[in-house]
Amino acid sequence: MEDAGHEAFIPGLFFRLLREQGVDSSKVDFMNLSSRGGKSLEAFEQFIKDTRNAPHLRGDLLIVGSDADSSGFQSRRKYISEKSQQATYSKVVPVIPVPYIERWYLLDIRALSSVSGLSLGQVSLSHPGDKHYYKTLLRKVLAENTPPLGGIEYGPDLVEKMDLYLARKQDVGLDHFISEVTAWVKGNSERFDSLG
Repeated sequence: MEDAGHEAFIPGLFFRLLREQGVDSSKVDFMNLSSRGGKSLEAFEQFIKDTRNAPHLRGDLLIVGSDADSSGFQSRRKYISEKSQQATYSKVVPVIPVPYIERWYLLDIRALSSVSGLSLGQVSLSHPGDKHYYKTLLRKVLAENTPPLGGIEYGPDLVEKMDLYLARKQDVGLDHFISEVTAWVKGNSERFDSLG
């Protein structure tokens, strides 16, 4: 995961998607590895190399979280796909918020209102945004509560309450991630059934 915003949102979303497909998520081993300081893609490349010689890092599914930033969804997806060719994982799923993870926190204002305990007004998410636009917007929306982590602390609860159908229609990266994970679970249904 690229940063704390990813760490607070993406694992919970993954486990929600598992449960929605009937998988007992408590029987799934999940390891959350993070890279900070703007070097997530370099860390991803190194991780792919490291897994060749480190069996304990191998698994069935690798989720790679990286903001689209100014590169855009397609460019970031292509980069991760190309670098994944050498992966020891049977499936690599990129999770690419467009343009930043903080925007995902704002996709369902009703859910964010519910988990924050605030009555939040609608916000416009059509702004392309610079690097800090959505972080600032998230803090501004939650200003009445002054969340110590800028709003990302609501991530785990937020993903449980979000209307994913509506949220995924607003972000190509979220839609892609949900589709890819759902397809992967369905493709491994026999295996999940054996987990009991």
